[in-house]
This record gives sequence, structure tokens and C-alpha cells, in this order.
Amino acid sequence: MSLYHRNKAIYPNSIALNVYDLTKMVHFYKSVLGFRLIEKTETYASFSTNGKAIILELYKVDTLKNNIALYHVAFLLDSKQALANLFKHILTSGYSITGGADHTVSEALYLEDPEGNGIELYIDTTPDAWETIKEHPERLQNLPFPYESYLMLAKPFLGIDPNTIIGHIHLHVNDLKASVSFLKAYLGYEVIVNLPTAYFMSSQRYHHHIAVNTWRRPTTFKPSLLGLRYIGLHVTDKPTKEALISRLSPIVTKKDSKLYFKNPDGYPFVL
Repeated sequence: MSLYHRNKAIYPNSIALNVYDLTKMVHFYKSVLGFRLIEKTETYASFSTNGKAIILELYKVDTLKNNIALYHVAFLLDSKQALANLFKHILTSGYSITGGADHTVSEALYLEDPEGNGIELYIDTTPDAWETIKEHPERLQNLPFPYESYLMLAKPFLGIDPNTIIGHIHLHVNDLKASVSFLKAYLGYEVIVNLPTAYFMSSQRYHHHIAVNTWRRPTTFKPSLLGLRYIGLHVTDKPTKEALISRLSPIVTKKDSKLYFKNPDGYPFVL
């Protein structure tokens, strides 16, 4: 697992989405992306990449109205080989990739699931590519993705690499200042890169665990609409988790041994 997704790192490790066509969405995540289906009912499905930890949950809802909240969820693969295998499998499945880029800190592919939820599939480069990115944001680039070299590298796809995790989540927000202040005060995040309309923030100086932008104005969040339902947050180190819970205490609600809180836009997080 990534050095920036263990120990003292505070990061999103799961996401729940509301969906309209559960059958179609299950097929996509199981057959196109190769996730392991853990549980399936008429109204719910859960997935894992390693057969143990739940990384994605889908809840069926009877509405076509959307929450404009999630820009994308980014799945971090363990190696270039793993990304190459998945990339070719997606293409041979007849599904479209909407874009790709070499960001210098990462190499990333972009697509959407059948209901328009944004997905990034990426690998990190070496940590020295982003260790000084805060001081030198110009090093964060949008260079062409090396599609051909990935396709040449690809081997038969046997399911998504079991070491795949959520690397980061990118959200639409109404107020950048309020969102940044929230992530600093409650999650202890620091700003790694700030643009006029987007901030990239993290713990442990990762290039970003959560990004926020004002590229599209969010709707008033409602947990019953399509799209984002909630984000799962994780930290392994016990003292770090205790400090996090202490910071969250003014805004947290406890239920079934889990802690729930919301960001300034009302997006739910679960710890």
C-alpha cells in the first residue's frame, strides 16, 4: 500500500453512491472495472478490491435528480502493469475512456460510470515528484498520457489489482475558503497546491487526499438524490485517530460505533 495511505495518514478509503439502475452499475463495477462483488440485494451492492475491505457501496434510489457534489473518485493502482491491464480491459469491454494525463506526480486515466459519476484510475510516480510541489506548483502538469506504451505493456486482465485503494476524492464545493478552513481545522490537512478555483489538500504531504473546486456549482445536498451518498474516512495510527476524533467532537454524531459529520456543503463523512 502507498506510504501516504497508512499509519498517520488521514484519507478517504471508501465511497457510497446513490444509483438509479443498480443492475447496470453492478455490471460496470464488476465486469468493466473488475471489482469483487461482496454483497448484492435488490437495493444495495458492495464491492472490494481485495475481497475484504469495502471500497464502494451502491444504494438504489427511485429518482433521476442528481446531487452535484462529486467531481471524481480516484482509484490508486499499485503499479503501471496493473493500470495497463485495466486500461486495455476497459477498451476491449467497449467502454470509453474520456481522457488521460501525465501530471508528473501521477499518470491518470479518466472515465465516467454509466450514471455519470467521475472516475480517475491512476498510479503515483515517485514521492520526490511532489515533495516540493507546494513550493513549486508549476511542476504539476497536464502532459499527454502515454496510451500506446500502456497498451503495449498490457497483459490479460484477471480482475482489478487487489492492492487498489481510493487514492483521493475530488469534490465540487460552493465556497473554497470555507472548505479549506474545514479541512484544515477538522482533518488537519494542509494545502499542497492552490489554484484560483481549486485547492489540493492532504495529510502527510501527499499531493492530495481531497481536492475541492468551484468548477461547477453544487446543488443543495440531499442524501436521497443520485450521486454521492457519503465518504468513508480512515486513519490507522491510534494517537492520530484519537486527535482527529477530538477535533471532530463539536460536529460529530455517533451511531453504531461509527462517527458521522458533514463538511460545509453538507456532504457526509463516516469515520
